[in-house]
Amino acid sequence: TTGGSFPAAATNYTIYVTTTNGSVVGTHAYMLINNVTNTNFGTSGTSTVCLGGELTFTVDVTSPTGIQNNFPGDYYSVSWGDGSVENFTLCQIIAEGGKITHIYNQSSCGKSINGQNNVFKVDLQPESPYCTAIASPVTSYAKVSTPPVNAFNASAAGGHACTNSTVTFTNNSYPGEDPNNTNGNCAFTGALYAWYINGTLVQALEHILSEKAIV
Repeated sequence: TTGGSFPAAATNYTIYVTTTNGSVVGTHAYMLINNVTNTNFGTSGTSTVCLGGELTFTVDVTSPTGIQNNFPGDYYSVSWGDGSVENFTLCQIIAEGGKITHIYNQSSCGKSINGQNNVFKVDLQPESPYCTAIASPVTSYAKVSTPPVNAFNASAAGGHACTNSTVTFTNNSYPGEDPNNTNGNCAFTGALYAWYINGTLVQALEHILSEKAIV
């Protein structure tokens, strides 16, 4: 019939409530989660990566505002922006030295989010097994670009040509994507090509699509 109070620190408690009725004793335990929710999260170095490359994000697990001070049962849901979502526990993040990584298999070209072009929106959301999402997610952005590919073919049928005939070599290269290009296809417009024939430079630093040579 009497109440009680105590100043709760930022930590976890197990509260035992006991009632007695003569020789009968009833006890019930309650969990009180009174933790802070730290969400120190960001990229490690650059936030730009080539398609198929691994992008690394850091999570603070050591400082006074690190996630090691959160409720140990919390987990961290990361939405990578490419449709994939992964959940990490504190132990998993600590085991990786405070780093989480993701390999992107699709380009962020054409994505426009929160005024940023050609990016994936990456969200880290702390979640509790009891209270689901807690605090606001921490957002970062990743630029994922298709790398350039060098390729060309020759007009000579089957790769064969007669002596003193002209052979045209056509540039089929893909210049790659420029993550800062705001056009829809993101193609890198400043690509330059140098043509070598038999080790001799015949054309340098040109937006040239084909080169003819006498063989």
